[in-house]
Amino acid sequence: MSLYRDVAVVVLNTLLLAAALEGAALGYELWRPASPIEFDYAPYRMVKMTRAPWPLNRDGFRASEWSEYQNHFVVEFLGGSVCLGIGSNTGPSIPERLQATLWNAGLSDARVVNLCQGGATSGQELAIFTQYGLALKPQVVLSFDGANDILHPSPIGDDAAANLPYLDSAMRGHSLLSHMAFARVLARRLRRTKPAPVDEDEVERSYIGNLLAVRRLAGDSLHAVLLQPVTNVVAPRYARARDALSASSLRLVDLTTIQAPFSDHVHFTGPEGYEQIFREVERQGLLREIEARYRACSH
Repeated sequence: MSLYRDVAVVVLNTLLLAAALEGAALGYELWRPASPIEFDYAPYRMVKMTRAPWPLNRDGFRASEWSEYQNHFVVEFLGGSVCLGIGSNTGPSIPERLQATLWNAGLSDARVVNLCQGGATSGQELAIFTQYGLALKPQVVLSFDGANDILHPSPIGDDAAANLPYLDSAMRGHSLLSHMAFARVLARRLRRTKPAPVDEDEVERSYIGNLLAVRRLAGDSLHAVLLQPVTNVVAPRYARARDALSASSLRLVDLTTIQAPFSDHVHFTGPEGYEQIFREVERQGLLREIEARYRACSH
């Protein structure tokens, strides 16, 4: 009887310890929640949003179904999480603000399409544009990006792991362990490893090359690059992107001077960030160019 009692005590203590660890992990997730966005694998573009704080169309975009954009004046946004609308209480996203502004100006046939995906790099944007954007015959294509390319794979924020645009392990099905908070938190902590050095010149060339490919594919459409803002902490390396874009033939809307409240190194807290972006876009004349393109297409 003594042996059974000892085994029972060990089993009970093990279960209590497991319950305590799971409770602590749940508390950690409440204190430091994971991203509200979940992804699945998608051919060529690599990621497809499957869960988000807003409605998604059947292909995982923060957009209406594609048929609603047919035979309209289409403005397309390509980009990552900032253009997508990730942040803390940021209010309307930049694509939503542009849609409202165009309609208020009487451009009733304009339709703004948000083709952004969280974490997307310019290579993924190019794949998305090829697979989805071109079919909508856009008159305007706006690449709102920079951070995921130029800061990749250097860590940003409090996560010491490389700033990967996706985690392959997270897109290969969900095991039993994935339903346990302790396993999820442990996996997040184990990923805090220092990334290997990267050739910054190669990253820069890839970024500019992908943007030029988008512009060529856009044909006669108006194409512009909106270089997204970042905090001063990561600005020195990011300046390489601004210098390279300024030396290229791409139409640049430089947003790097914006210093609104950030929730991390790239995302905003409150609506001030997006409000500043939109004012700067207007100041640099992009809204006038879009309206002029609309008027020309209406004749």
